[in-house]
Amino acid sequence: MYGLDLHYEVVLTPAGNVELWLSNAVREDFPASVVSDVAAEIERGGTRQNIDMVISDSGDAWVGKTNPVQAEGTTLHLGFVYRGEPATLSFPATSLIGEGRAKLVKDTAHTPTTSAGPKGHEGHSMPNGHEGHEGHSMATPGTGSKP
Repeated sequence: MYGLDLHYEVVLTPAGNVELWLSNAVREDFPASVVSDVAAEIERGGTRQNIDMVISDSGDAWVGKTNPVQAEGTTLHLGFVYRGEPATLSFPATSLIGEGRAKLVKDTAHTPTTSAGPKGHEGHSMPNGHEGHEGHSMATPGTGSKP
């Protein structure tokens, strides 16, 4: 959560796609345009690479592309503006994919609220009771920080 009314999900695929999904406090999807000035960087070995982030064609997420993340110590930095307030976030990128993702999902899993299980964006199932996109990695760490 960021503040009391913005939930964000950061998705990093093994192919290097970066996605930012947004919803309200009860997980109803927001259009990507609810935030602005989205900036992302991958930090590898002390070098930072900018990731061009744009609103997807469907308008439901911010998306960007980088080289696949393979090395430990790689960090994904993300920033955006919501209601005039800047937010900056950093994630150990390798925790968003593979075995690191499984641990992150387990450590941050929600208990499903219905026997059929809640649905994520566009009706995708939520693995382990957590919102996400089948076949993709995601994180919903604590709160974003304001610089």
